[in-house]
Amino acid sequence: GGDTRVRRLRNGALWGYADLDSPANAATQLATLALDLQDEPMRELLAEGWRMIADQLTRLAQEAIDAGELSGRPPAEQVARILLAAAEGTCLAWSLAPSGSLVARLEADIDAILASWG
Repeated sequence: GGDTRVRRLRNGALWGYADLDSPANAATQLATLALDLQDEPMRELLAEGWRMIADQLTRLAQEAIDAGELSGRPPAEQVARILLAAAEGTCLAWSLAPSGSLVARLEADIDAILASWG
């Protein structure tokens, strides 16, 4: 559809995954993540980045709720956590056993979640 608030939330949840839609790129990113998690300053930077993404998704979810495009159940902050966890979990699972397109799988999963809240 058009440029709805739910569409903006969807786009926000899907942002940044296109570069990982290659098994080699995804494996490299996971290997780098494993190293980064062992380094306290890098782990802090990663946590700050995730907080920024969660904050943006929370804002977009609240806008969709305020516009009546989402019910408010779950609340915006939980919507953000669920979408981020679903996207990151899907990315990890796909990286371990890639089949088809990561982006297509993410789109299908995020769309299913959002449709259930509509």
